[in-house]
Order: sequence, then structure tokens, then C-alpha cells
Amino acid sequence: MHSMGPVRVSRAVVLIIVAALTLGACSARTPASGGGGSSGTGVFGGQASAPVAPDEVLGVKKDSTTWSLPFDRIYGGPLLRLQSYAHDLLVDQCMSEAGFDDFEVLTISSAPFPETQPHGNATLFNVEIAQKYGYRMAPDPGYRPSWEGVDFQGGGYYDDKPEAFKNQLYTCRDEVQVELSGPRPTAEVPVGGGGNVPIESQLNRFTVDTSSPQLQEAAAQWRTCMAPQGIADLPQEPWATEIRREMPESLQTRLNFQLTGQPSADEIAVATADAQCRESSGWTSLLYEATWNQQAVFIAAHKAEIDTVVANNDAEAERMRGIIREAGGTP
Repeated sequence: MHSMGPVRVSRAVVLIIVAALTLGACSARTPASGGGGSSGTGVFGGQASAPVAPDEVLGVKKDSTTWSLPFDRIYGGPLLRLQSYAHDLLVDQCMSEAGFDDFEVLTISSAPFPETQPHGNATLFNVEIAQKYGYRMAPDPGYRPSWEGVDFQGGGYYDDKPEAFKNQLYTCRDEVQVELSGPRPTAEVPVGGGGNVPIESQLNRFTVDTSSPQLQEAAAQWRTCMAPQGIADLPQEPWATEIRREMPESLQTRLNFQLTGQPSADEIAVATADAQCRESSGWTSLLYEATWNQQAVFIAAHKAEIDTVVANNDAEAERMRGIIREAGGTP
């Protein structure tokens, strides 16, 4: 099964993510995409042979060249940008009021998404991307510091600040968290057995079924095509490039792989060959069709619930725009 990752991130989680970006080490995870998956029947995704879906779903137009998907309207990439920017602006105000004027607003809500995530959701992996970035994530124009300057390689943006600054920053973040989202939950709310599973849980568990004969044949051709790369632990089918742990362990070691930073010539060569093999085997096009169709079928089967999620996201985005304007920013 090809996991699509969490779909709707709560405001509390978003703020935690932003905090990690600027103060401590973190790793970015995004919904899977033009990389790969594993065979099997998706928990909620349905069979890979699902009926052909319309070419436009929830206002998202089908386009394999940018890996646009129906869930783009649900994941809320633009909303996450707005939430991060609103959070930074309010923290900046709080820090200034406490006498710390050297806090930086690092996020930009109006910036385009990175080349490897052109819709702020699924990750695009093709020959052109591989030739530029290898298996790595492209720089994100939505963050002001240089890509390596944040913390994906280890270390926080404010690590060299005095303890007084850091302590105040934690205080301000907690205050902004409550202002934007209310207190953080103190415990997980279990999903009861036998009852209806909330739509958010279903979305979070959505997987793409890659067990169709066509996709499995494409995977076999991909493996044959990849043989010259000498990867002893090559998986049975292409992996999702944005999930580091899915890369063959021997390749991670060989490339000294990180999700960000400058790729080596060897990494670019292997990634380019990989992307070419995914395309020539038919894997890339078949995976896109399966993903689009299965997401569209899921949305159609849960229309009322999905409409509510989309409406809530839209309302939250408008609320964030209001907060941003009130704080002196431009959404």
C-alpha cells in the first residue's frame, strides 16, 4: 500500500511544527506522491482498478506533470502557510513586547511552493527534478533563511541565542498557541471500536493500492531497469522518495543521504536513472492514474464529510488572513 500521509493537520500540530523549524532539529514529512508504494489493498483507498474518475475533482484539475491530486484541496497546503505566517507574526509581537527585537519572521505565506511539492502536498519526482535535486527536497521559497540554514541538517535556527531569548520564545509560543488554537490537548482521543471512524482518521489512514497487475508488471520492469545501479536491497517496487526510511538502506549509506542540502554527483546520477526507469517502465503514469482515481472515489464516497472538511479549511484560512492583516502582515 502506498501511504498518503496525514491529510489535515490540526492548528496545534502546525504550531508545534513551526516551533521545531526555528528552534530545534526536525524532519519534514509530506504526503507521498510520484515516488512509490507497496502492494496490497488500501485500508480506505480501494482497488487500483477503480473506475476512471473525472479529470477535475473539488476544483483540482488532473495534471500528471505537476502531480496534482484531488486531496490537494483537502490537505490545505496554502492553509498551513497562512497558519505558520500568522503564528510567526504574533510571536514576533510577543517577543518585541518582552524586549527581544531580534526574533525573525521566517515564513512567507504568499510564496510559491517548492519545486518538489508544487501544490504544497504530494511530492513530485521526475527526471528534471532528479537532475537538479537528486532524491532531495527543493528549497522552499516560503521560508526566508537558506534551506541549510534552518535545521533539517541538525541544529536550530536560534541555537546560538542566549537562554533568556529561548525561554521567552517558548513562553511566547505557548501564548500564541492558546490564542490561535486553544490549549494543547493533554491526551489522545481514542477511536472507539465498532463505531463510525471520523473522516479525519480515514483520511490519515488512506493508502493507494498498487497491487494491480499493471502496476506490478511496471514494478518488475523498473527493477530490471535499475539492475545496473547495483543496489543490493532494491525494493520490490519504487519507494516514495520523500520518506527517507523507504530508501534502500545501502543507498542511504552510499549517498550519506539527507532529505535536504546539496546532492552529490553520484546521487544525481542514481536518482536520474531511477526517474528514467520509473517513467520507461510505466510506473510513474500508472501510479498517478491509480492515485487520482482512488482519491476521487474516496471523495465521492464521503462527499458530505469531505465538503465539511473543505469548508472548515476555507473558513480557517479566512480567519488566518484576518489575524495576519491585524498583525500588520500581508496574506
